Amino acid sequence: MLRSIIVAAVRMGVLLALASAACGAQGETTAADSPSADTATPATPATSASDGPTDGLDLIALPDSSGALPADVEIGCPSGPSFPASALEEVRPLAGSGLDEVEAEVRAFLENEEGQFWPQEGWLILHETENLVLVVNAGGDPDAAESGISFMTIERSASGWRWAGASSGGSCPLVTSVPDDLNTVEWRIDPNGPPLGPDTTRIELLVTERECASGQAMGDRLLGPEIVTTDSAVYLAFAAEPPPGDAHDCQGNPDQAVVVELGEPLGDRPVLDGMAVAGDLGEHLERLAG
Repeated sequence: MLRSIIVAAVRMGVLLALASAACGAQGETTAADSPSADTATPATPATSASDGPTDGLDLIALPDSSGALPADVEIGCPSGPSFPASALEEVRPLAGSGLDEVEAEVRAFLENEEGQFWPQEGWLILHETENLVLVVNAGGDPDAAESGISFMTIERSASGWRWAGASSGGSCPLVTSVPDDLNTVEWRIDPNGPPLGPDTTRIELLVTERECASGQAMGDRLLGPEIVTTDSAVYLAFAAEPPPGDAHDCQGNPDQAVVVELGEPLGDRPVLDGMAVAGDLGEHLERLAG
């Protein structure tokens, strides 16, 4: 599980921060963990997935025969910076890119006290828009026990480009993003449910809302499942409507027990997360470098 890291910078009286989740960090000044199954409270009573409002839920985008996702699908580290899948084919070095102001902001951060804990070279442009540049480094913290992925975000302001935040840590398993008006829901097989087998048509799950919800159960806010079956796997995905209100505490969200009816025997197919089919960012970067 990625450990979310927020590094804040105060420049000219303006606080610019990126809440991101590359995995487990060294040298950050502030850390905030999203609610997860590890901190969830006991499950609410089981509901049938067929009772949920699934109309319009379209979360699962499977790779094509070449392994590529649709170009406009948003992916990223869990709880971290997101970017279109097409960005994976457009990665290029920051050094010599012509983005001199962006490179200067990155270098200014690396030369301060906090920046000494970050990779000094090898930064790549992962995603670029008119007003934002997301850079990435697969080298991680050379002084950490485990190297991994590091990010920095540089944003355009009225006075030019400014460093806006950074995160670093371990691996980055890429997941597709839910729409902006929905919350992410993670699921796992209920360990107390019946084991899966070739004749399984009914799967018992525990689902957990990832975003802060003041400990409220999802109940009827749960959307899904979306089920996509292929000859080789069964993919599941859920989402949730946000709870009412604008501000919520992060105190751990309760699991919700759900029963998924497949409508056909599982056979020898695995049951997989339909939101986690894009691979690992580090592996993508290594492939591009090779």
